Amino acid sequence: MEFTAPVRAGDRITATGVIEALDERGVLTVGLQCTNQLDEVVVRGKAILKKLKEVYDWRSDS
Repeated sequence: MEFTAPVRAGDRITATGVIEALDERGVLTVGLQCTNQLDEVVVRGKAILKKLKEVYDWRSDS
């Protein structure tokens, strides 16, 4: 996580995430960003997530 600007009391923060990569093991790389009410980026970062094997089968289309 990189904190790029201060957040103050009363700010409205919007968090977004975009899947950047998904490998055959079901590991997701997600780009994360938080913006304030002025559309200024206040936090950016990445998350690495492992999908549950029971839920994800990389060989199927669903």
